[in-house]
Order: sequence, then structure tokens, then C-alpha cells
Amino acid sequence: MDELPKSCSLTPSEGSERAAEFRALARHALRSRELVGERVLLRYDRQPAVADAVEDLARRERECCPFLELEVSASASEVTLAIGAAPEDRAALDAFYELAGG
Repeated sequence: MDELPKSCSLTPSEGSERAAEFRALARHALRSRELVGERVLLRYDRQPAVADAVEDLARRERECCPFLELEVSASASEVTLAIGAAPEDRAALDAFYELAGG
């Protein structure tokens, strides 16, 4: 069985644009960020369009980084993006944690 490549398929320019999207969403609606084991939990205020933006970013990240596990859940007050990775891909989790920090 062939293994999926463990790298992002975005070009450097596309990666910079995607990082800017994560930072902008964090500035606009992030409530909290947490690094728990092999997962990053990003919690956003459930404001108009935030759930759609989080879903869209998660969908596009699944396409370019198939080695990550991305799950979106929502409650009445918040939207949570959970990003998981294998231990050897911890650098990717650290990057998402830092992106959400500003």
C-alpha cells in the first residue's frame, strides 16, 4: 500500500495566503487555542459567517494536507476546529497553534 506524502501541496505563496486567512479568522473570532496531546483545538465565537469560514478552511486543508485530521463541531455559542496529526507530524500542529496566536 502506498503512503500519502507527509507534506503540504500548497506552493509557498499559497501557504502564505492560507496562513493569513487563519490569522485573520483568529483576530476576528478566536476564543481560545489549546494544544492537547496530538491535537490543536481552536475555538471561535459563533458569529455570522464564522462557522462557514471554519468549514471552508478545514475543507481546503484536508485537500492540501491529507495527513492531518480536521474536524469541525459547533454549539450554540462556539465553533471548534480540531486538528490532529501523528506524533511525527507534531511540527504541523505547532504551526497551526502559532498561526492562531496572531
